Amino acid sequence: MAVGNATVEYIDGKLCTRTLVEASPEWTEDSMTLNGQAIDLESPSKASDRVRECLRSLRNLLVSASYKKSDISPSWGLRIVSENNFPTAAGLASSAAGYAALADGSDAPWKKASPFTPPSSVFAVGQLYGLPMASLSPITRKGSGSACRSLFGGVVHWARGSDEEAGLDSVARPITGVSAEFLKQLRILICVDTIGATTESIVDVCCLKASEDDVQQSESAICGHINDRSKSVGSTEGMQRSMATSSLLRHRTQALVDEVRDRMVQALRSGDLPLLLRLSMVDSNQMHACLLDSYPPIAYLTDTSFAIIRLVHEYNGRQDPVVGYTFDAGPNAVLITTGDHLALLVRRLSLTFPPLGSEDSLPIRGLPVPELGQDAEQGAFIPPETRPGGIQFLVHTQVDFEGPEITRLQRG
Repeated sequence: MAVGNATVEYIDGKLCTRTLVEASPEWTEDSMTLNGQAIDLESPSKASDRVRECLRSLRNLLVSASYKKSDISPSWGLRIVSENNFPTAAGLASSAAGYAALADGSDAPWKKASPFTPPSSVFAVGQLYGLPMASLSPITRKGSGSACRSLFGGVVHWARGSDEEAGLDSVARPITGVSAEFLKQLRILICVDTIGATTESIVDVCCLKASEDDVQQSESAICGHINDRSKSVGSTEGMQRSMATSSLLRHRTQALVDEVRDRMVQALRSGDLPLLLRLSMVDSNQMHACLLDSYPPIAYLTDTSFAIIRLVHEYNGRQDPVVGYTFDAGPNAVLITTGDHLALLVRRLSLTFPPLGSEDSLPIRGLPVPELGQDAEQGAFIPPETRPGGIQFLVHTQVDFEGPEITRLQRG
């Protein structure tokens, strides 16, 4: 019988995960289930090792805590059950969200079989144990570098830190001084690709990108190209390959990253959207140049990805940008825009990537997209290229301000 439990929901529009963590003295070992699939935490894999390390660190923190907010013993077994609606290892920072939810690793069988898990399980176990929020980011960092940034709402900065051996101070902190009104105007669209990858080596470089002290701002506004197939090159392997072989990456980390970080924070705090968009696009292009400079090269973007890049630049024309892109893990195009341009952008995407059926607009999941006004463009746009069926559907959401939400908590 479980005597302690915590239920956490991470909801971003209609992209969500629900995670239940229970503890009981009657259980002699931990168990984990993702989308109905039991996970073997004792298997000899890097993924299982990382999960066990996260749980071990949480228990050690509970033992060493100078306060007592929970009667739950660290010796009790844990039962973790999580369900979500995201594609796995497809470039949605699955390792980031996955280790905040205690699941990751490029060699993990469940990554290939089930959607990834957004931030919830480390948070849920921490809440069950009564641990402070500030202590959780270093623990998720042990599982996946990107995970430490996934425990907070709004925008966060993943600090490089100075502890190169253990990386204990390489943690994420919320960026203060950013106007809620500025963030509220931004929108997120995710475009699910039906074609699949056109390259053999797709790598999640989210860990690489953030480890260079970049600012995480992917909860801005996204119009992405998402391939729901798993990557053939995992995050860690890709990062290590680039760090070892790319001279462009060495220059980027030594000469460019700090400046980009400072200007990005400046843009966020001042509400300078054109600067934010321009920095996002230039930084993304530089990162992917580093990937191609690796040996063997890591190809990341697909034909659809490049088509979306061209669409963005044509949309902006010669004016200050109102739409920007950034590519993170997998072939996602993350387009940062505002609600004022949302309907027109969706229209142009539908014309460039028309659905294969009888519909003239791409299906939209999540938050509704407003109708295109009568005075706006209606059929005047002729796409320079079309890729029918390139995008299966769009998911529309907004900035998450609060992070994971506790829906039920019972200790003892």
